[in-house]
Parts: sequence; structure tokens; C-alpha cells
Amino acid sequence: MLLQPMMCPRCGKPLNLEKHPDGGLWRCPQCSGVAANLTVLRRQLEEDVVRDFWRKAVDASEPSPHKCPSCSRALREFVAHHEDQSLRLDLCRQCQLMWFDPGELEVFPKVKKARPTDIDQQIALAQMRVGSEMQASTNNGGTDINFYVEVGLAVIMALLRLFLRH
Repeated sequence: MLLQPMMCPRCGKPLNLEKHPDGGLWRCPQCSGVAANLTVLRRQLEEDVVRDFWRKAVDASEPSPHKCPSCSRALREFVAHHEDQSLRLDLCRQCQLMWFDPGELEVFPKVKKARPTDIDQQIALAQMRVGSEMQASTNNGGTDINFYVEVGLAVIMALLRLFLRH
């Protein structure tokens, strides 16, 4: 079975796959529009932005004159707002594929990813804090197991907060 190429909903040209660390984007070589799956967008854009796209496509959209690049069904058109801009975007609810005209994708805020050095630095700081607290407890004659459990839980919670923030 041969797969049909995805076609640009604006100019009808075959889309080219661009591979990125977060997943593939399909770009039109003629008009520079971009098709992106919601799964890929969740890795690239802030979570609330992608959630808002889906909510508006389901609750506040109208049929678009353009077809989905993947399944050829009519896209759903909705208005998305960011800062002082209002953009008319298109989404296929069946394929969970969005279409962005040139420059539209770049308007929305990207996910801020923690660099490994930042994470390593936070872990090292947490280890130093635990070490100094344990030393202080030992110097004060403390051998209470509850202290060590509390310190361990505090470290775990600090690490969880760090990872959930990023």
C-alpha cells in the first residue's frame, strides 16, 4: 500500500517532512505553511497554548474552506489569541493535525526546557543542604530516624518541584 503525500491546504503542493528533536513538522516548499500534530506541538509549545487550541477547535470552531493535509476532510477554523494578536488557525479533529500559515507557529510561546547543567546544579545544591543539615544534627547529638526521613522527603519534593517546573 502506497502512502499518499500530505498536501498543502493552501496551495496544493506536497509537504516536506522536517525532522526536529521534538518530532516532525510538515512544511510547504512554496508557501512555507506548516502542518503539525498536537503531540509534537505539546513538546514545542507551552501546555496551556495547545490545550486552548484543542478546546477552541472543539467548542468554538467553524468549517474551514481548507482540507486536512492528511485525511482531506474539512479543517475546523478557530480564533486563537496571543498577546495583542488574533490568528485564525485550522485543526483537523480526526487527525489532531494543525495547519499554520507562514509565521503563525512562531507567534506562540515555546516550552522552556531545563538544561542538564541547571538540573545537575540544583541536585548538587540539594545534596549540599542535606549534608550540612545531617552534620548539624550529628553535632547536636541527634540520631533520630525521623529527622533523616524528613530530610529525604524534603529532597524528593524539591526534585519533583524542579522537574515539574520544567
